[in-house]
Formats: sequence, C-alpha cells, structure tokens
Amino acid sequence: MSTDPTPTDFTPPELEEIAKLLPAYDILSFIAKGGMGAVYMARQRSLDREVAIKVLPRHFGEDADFRASFEAEAKSMAKLNHPNLISIYDFGQIDGLLYIIMEMVQGKSLYHSSYGKTIDPTEAARIVASICHGLAHAHKYGILHRDIKPANILLDPSASPKIGDFGLARPVGDHEADSSFGTPGYTAPEVVHNPTAVDQSTDIYAVGAILYELLTSKLPDSNYIPAATLVHCDPRFDQIIRKAMHPTPALRYRSAEAMAEEIERVISGNKPPVGQLLQPASKPTTATAKTLLTAVPGTGKPALNTALTPGNTGSPAATTSTTPPVKVGSNIPFVRNIIIIIALLATIYIAWEGLKIVRVQREKENARIAELNEKQKQEAEAERKRKAEEAKKLHRPVPPPVPPPKNIPATPKVETARESLNRLRKALRAGKRDEMPKGTLTQAGRARFFIEDAMSWHQARQYCERYGGHLAVLPENTDLQWLCSKLGNQHTIWLGAGSAGNGAWRWIDGSPWKLAIRNTSKASYVAVNDTGVLDPQPGRTKHSFFIEWYLDGKTPATLENQLKRCAESIAKGSAQYPAGTISYDNRNFLLIQQDSDWNAARALAKLGGGVLAVPSNADENEWMLGLLASSMNKDQACWIGGLRKANHAWSWATGEPWQFARWGKGLPDEDESTDSACAVLPTRTWDDFPVDTALPCFLIEWSKDGEGHTTVKHTATASTGGIGQLHKKCALLVSSIIARYEKDFTNNIKGYEQELRAFHRTLPKSLQEAYGPGILEMQSRYVNNRIPEDIPRAAMPAKLAEILDSRLFRQRKTEAKCLAEIETLREKYRTNLFNIANEHKAKGLNFQLRKVQEEIDETKSGGQSFIDYMLGNG
Repeated sequence: MSTDPTPTDFTPPELEEIAKLLPAYDILSFIAKGGMGAVYMARQRSLDREVAIKVLPRHFGEDADFRASFEAEAKSMAKLNHPNLISIYDFGQIDGLLYIIMEMVQGKSLYHSSYGKTIDPTEAARIVASICHGLAHAHKYGILHRDIKPANILLDPSASPKIGDFGLARPVGDHEADSSFGTPGYTAPEVVHNPTAVDQSTDIYAVGAILYELLTSKLPDSNYIPAATLVHCDPRFDQIIRKAMHPTPALRYRSAEAMAEEIERVISGNKPPVGQLLQPASKPTTATAKTLLTAVPGTGKPALNTALTPGNTGSPAATTSTTPPVKVGSNIPFVRNIIIIIALLATIYIAWEGLKIVRVQREKENARIAELNEKQKQEAEAERKRKAEEAKKLHRPVPPPVPPPKNIPATPKVETARESLNRLRKALRAGKRDEMPKGTLTQAGRARFFIEDAMSWHQARQYCERYGGHLAVLPENTDLQWLCSKLGNQHTIWLGAGSAGNGAWRWIDGSPWKLAIRNTSKASYVAVNDTGVLDPQPGRTKHSFFIEWYLDGKTPATLENQLKRCAESIAKGSAQYPAGTISYDNRNFLLIQQDSDWNAARALAKLGGGVLAVPSNADENEWMLGLLASSMNKDQACWIGGLRKANHAWSWATGEPWQFARWGKGLPDEDESTDSACAVLPTRTWDDFPVDTALPCFLIEWSKDGEGHTTVKHTATASTGGIGQLHKKCALLVSSIIARYEKDFTNNIKGYEQELRAFHRTLPKSLQEAYGPGILEMQSRYVNNRIPEDIPRAAMPAKLAEILDSRLFRQRKTEAKCLAEIETLREKYRTNLFNIANEHKAKGLNFQLRKVQEEIDETKSGGQSFIDYMLGNG
C-alpha cells in the first residue's frame, strides 16, 4: 500500500515558537497552512525587508531522504536570479524544523486570478512571454521546473508573473531523484509514459497549455479546437501553441527564449480589443481583469502566492492531452462578436458626435457671453473717460469711476435627480437624511426615490442597499394607494415584500402584513401598478422600483436585519421567515442572490438560524434542483451545504450522511488539496468550486433534518476512504484463523516427538546411544512452530524417515487448509471493497474511491503476501 508521510492534522507552530527559533526575523503574521507545512510573513531585521518563511512538519526533518530533497529544492532555486522567478534567500534546519526563506511577493497566483475566465489576448501573451523569459533563465543554469502550471506562478501587484515552487526542480539529466512528472493537463505526453524523458521541451509544453488556457479559460483536450475559433484573438497564437505542445519534443521550440520572441513578435503591433480584458467563461465571475490580476485578498493580511502555500497544487483537475491535428470550429461566434462590436462602435460614435455638438454649442454660448461682458466693460470705460473730459473742461470735480458691470453668468449646469442620488450616496449609507435626492417623495417619516430602470427583485434589493435604503414598504392600504397614484399606467414596480412560507407574506422591514393578495405555492415577490392590486411574481421578472429610506436613519430592512429577526422568532417558537421563502415538505427555503463565497454564505445562513441547504434525500434534491434551475440565469451557480476540506472526503455541513450525489459529467474536478464546496448549476447538476470563490447565489434551509447529527469533523480517519473498520475486522479474522491452525501445528509437533521417543525406546542400548544425538537434533530444529523440510536424511533409519515424512505430510495438509480459508476470506474482503468503490464512484466521492482502490491494489496477491499485509508485517 502506498503511504503518505504527511499527517492531515498538522498543527502549524505558533508565531512565538517561530520567533524563538529564528531570532533574526520579526514574525509578523500567519499566512497559510497545508499538508506540506505552513507559511508566515516576516521581516528580516538585518536588511529591513519583508520575507516569506515556509516551515515543514518536524517529522520531515527526521527523514534523511526528504531532507536531501528539500535541500536540493532550495539550492536549485537559490541559483536563479531573475525578475520572473521567486527568489530564495536562505534555508536550513533548527531544532528538527526545516525552513526556507523566500521573497515576499504580495499578489495572487495566476490560477486564482484567471481560473474560469478568458484573458485579453495581448495581456495573456505578455504574461506567457514573461514566464518564458523566467524559464529561459532557469534553463540557462541547467534547472528544469517540471511542474509549470498557473498555481505555481504568482502575479505581483503590477501583474508581472513570478515562477515559484521548484519542488520538482532538479539539474538537467538527474532523473533518479523521483518519478514525479508534473500535473495532468500541463504534462508532455512523453513524460507520462517515461518520467525520465524530461528536458527543456517539457517546460515549454506546459507553457503552451497555459497560453491556451488563458485565452480560452480551459485546457486543450484531445479534440483540439483552435483558440481563435473560441475567442477573438490572433490566429498566430494557435500556431505558437501547437508548436509548443507538439507531441514530438524535437519539433517544439528549441528554447523558452525562442518561444518568448515568437510571442512578442505577434503582440508588438496588437492593441487590446474593445471591451473588458476579462470575459466571463463557464464558471461565474464578477471581478474585472485589473482587479483579478493585481488585487490582494481582502483579509487584512498580505496575500501570498499559492505556489508558496504548503500542500496546495492549486490547479483544477484536467485530462493530460496531446495536440492532435487542428479541427476548425464554427465561425458563427466570431461573426456574431464582430457584429456586436460594430454595433457598439456605431453607438459610441453617435454618442460622441452628440457630445461634440453639445460641447460646441456650449463653447459658442460662453464665447458670446464673454464678448458681451467685454463690450459692456469697454462702453463703461469710454463713458467714464467722456465724463472726465467734460468735467475737466467745465472745471468740475472728476466723477468717481463707475464700477464695471457684473459679468453675465455662464449657463449653470443643472444637477439631475440621479446625479444628486449618486452625490449623496455616502451620506445616505451613513444614515444621514438631512438632504435627500432631487425628486424624492416624503410621507409619514419615509422618503422614496423612483428608479425607472427595470431590474429583478434581487437586483433591485441590492441596488437599494447600495444607497442605504430598501425597496418600498407599504403596510397600510392608504400608503399603497398614495404611492400608486404617483405611477403612470406604463409602470409596474417591485415592493419590499414576498412569500414567507406556508401561505404567509412578509414585509422586509418587519411590518405586519395586512393587505389582500392572491395565494401562491411558489417563491414569489410582490409587484404593483397604478391599479393598486398586489401581484405575486417570480423574482427573475424585471420592474422599476422605489428606493425607500427611514428619515430617522434606521435600516431594519437590510438582509442581515431580516435574518436576525428570523433567528429571534425561531428562538421564541414562532418562526417568521424572510420575504421570498418557500415551503417544501416541512422545510423552508430562501434563495439569496448576492455575491458570496461559501463561508460568507454559511455565516449568513447561521445568522438567520438556518443552514446552507442540504438535500436529505433524492426527492428533496430533485425539488431543490428544479427550484434553482427556474430561479437562476444560465451562467450562474448556487452554493449549497456540501463541503470537502483539503485531502478529505465530501460531507454535509450539518453532519447528515452523504448518501447520494448529482455531479455533472466529469465533476467534481477541483484540486483535492484545496478546500472545495458544492454548488448547483442551472443544468440541474452539481459542481464543485474552491470555497473562496464568489458565487452569485446561495440557498438557506430551515428544517429539523440536521437534528441528531453532529457536524462532521475532518480528521485523519477520512484518509482510509471509509474502510478502516472493515480492514481491522479482516485483520482480526486472519489472526484468528492463523491462531486456530497454529494449535494443529503444535499438536503435530507433539505427536512427532512422541513417535521419536517411542522409536528410541524400542532400540537396543547400543543403537540408542548411536541414534540418540540425531533424534535429539530432530526434536530441536523447529522454525516458527514448523518441522523443517531440510532435515538431513543421510544414514537415517527407515523408520525415522517414515515418521518424518508422515508428520511433514500432516503439516503441509494443515498449512494448505489454513491458506485456503484465508484465501476465501480475502475474496470476500475484496468483493466488499469493489462494492464500496462502486458506491463511492456513484456518489462522486473521488478521494475515498482512491483510498479504496489502493486497498484493492494491496490485496491483489494472496497467500503469505496477503497475511503479511493484513498483519502489518509487510
């Protein structure tokens, strides 16, 4: 059986412990932990610079082979000095603790910045060319990386790539260190079949895969589709990719520098296309290109490249591929995109020309006013001079100068209602209500501002909260009729209300429901038009709405306050669920549409006294999939309560058993060394995402399904794949069988000795003395409670040989029975293993499946090999 020296319960040393061991450094903060150790941010006192310190579990320092590998890794990286490579400053071992001092680079890995997104071709090419320059420098010193992938490349704040994690790096030609050969999807085909077939072209192959992934958001597969048919980019990029990923190493680029030069020739005259640098791909994203390429995670701590994060390979699961002949795809997407771009450019041109006309007219008006002002000044000055000359002739006092006329003001810019709303945004969010936006309607301590833009209910709610307000709440019929009288017959508006489960309705500020509305069994939100009739509608429908504020600054209608009221009502025994709640089989569900990572979504669910939704059975799962499919857009995904901690199995956050799965084809596909969680797609299937991914939806559940279950604690026991007890039981049965047959072996020896003594007594005294030493030696030569097969037979009397052969025959017969019984047990054990493997496969429990498969492999051989494995003697 393969063994993993890394304990899953590794506890990182405290900051104080690291500080004592490394007094030359000020340990500032803990950054990350993984199976291979922990990373800290520190300041090197002597040079006053920030560094990253990676420490490994102490048991690694006790492994001589691992220490040698660790030292080789550090020395390999220390040889390199290039702006596109992460620098190594020092390494060593103190008190059994291996550590390495690295350059502290604040930024995200290329994997976290680009996964699931297409990158602007010029930007992608720039990044890949820089990666090539860094690799060329490493190759110059005879160092291969051997595991180039986005997770091992850091983007600094200026989006410049830095290659790190030379954990598989070694000098060119050294193929004896290990048999690792990189990550599927980025690994050259010749390496998969022969791990020793590694040279510079291996790294170049991986860079070609990265270029394709940045352009298209996915790795090339066996049915290679040119990137230029999937996205708008220069077709020459496909030529570069195909050459870099050629199945024959000799036909790839001769060097990384040559590939960089080829890329730079393509982009030297290119300009970024119209639109965003990052476009959404198969998995949802909301960030812009610049944010994703340069931002530091908003944790209050500097981010560190995941390539430096221990135990984190950081790349999604992918299939190793070679580059087959190109199959040209459809040009329809390309033509469609061209038409859209032309239409956008035409719109921009028309708008620009309109602005030019307005600007020219304004400049003419201001010039006319300036000319009129100047003319009035000149006339006033001429009049003053005339009067002065006249007074001088008449010997009168010179009159004081006439003050110049006031300038005619230029036409003032009139602030629009929406501009005043934006100007007051910070004040409104802070609860200040002394000035309200233009056009605001006020009544009974509330202010309302009309937004004509049509949005879904969830979009409208979030829009209101951005300005410190909420959707209009009209608890009294007089309030409703008053506001409806302000609407034209062309407008229907959203109100801050919705279904609350079991036929109830709820205002989002907690006001009691008094109005008449038709019943519905679906999750609905309330809309109204100028007729004043309330109409339940799906949240995806788009309408105008009013932003409403309490003039006293209170904000009872925020999502957080709605959830708090819900939790309080549940504690009091009279549950009042938020607007939008729907009931199913004594359970209540609420879909929240706002960007949240898994942990933030779980925290909001807990705030409301609920949990992230868990399908307790197949029927509930089908209902849940239908609800979400009808509520989400096709490019969205919704968090539910499934969680897989790094290097552990899938479990429900409520502790309920993982009884079934509904994964999409090829899923789950996230790297099992990172924390991942389960989400529902509009295709009525599940997908897995890293827990720090911001998805646009999450589903809260209120039920009693989790009662009696304890939240699953992820411990090292999960590494057995759920077969630990089965293995122990089988080992005990093997031991009991062997113990039972050992009695037969012992009895056989006793009978053997009795026959020898009886034979000895029947001999004359002269022969007793002659044969006595030989018989005594036969009685003393036992091996593991067995009569040896190699007892010398020369000059042995026939009777003694007959006794020996008889007892050896019985011994062999007993041994055969023992092995046959153990073989029957082995077959039953393996049958159970195969059944468990099929069950895990059906549930998508890939981690557990792999552990069971390892047990199946270890028990392929029967006989003494199986006995030694089960008893731990192997």
